[in-house]
Amino acid sequence: MRLMDFLERLRDVAGFLTIIPVKKTDKAALINTADNMYLFPLLGGFIGLLAGGFGWCLLNLLPSIVIGALTIGFIL
Repeated sequence: MRLMDFLERLRDVAGFLTIIPVKKTDKAALINTADNMYLFPLLGGFIGLLAGGFGWCLLNLLPSIVIGALTIGFIL
């Protein structure tokens, strides 16, 4: 599998699972997403890693309740 094919598959999955507008959704993108459902945990782990890194970076700057609210906002 080429890197560009993998990134295209990941883009279609990200467009399905998030609100990020990555590409116009058409029938081919939905079929591609259905064929690549094994990438759902990979994308979820990446989003969780980003959110955790965001919260960890704010750990010494703000109170924990504020960090929790900002991290939830980041995830949303």
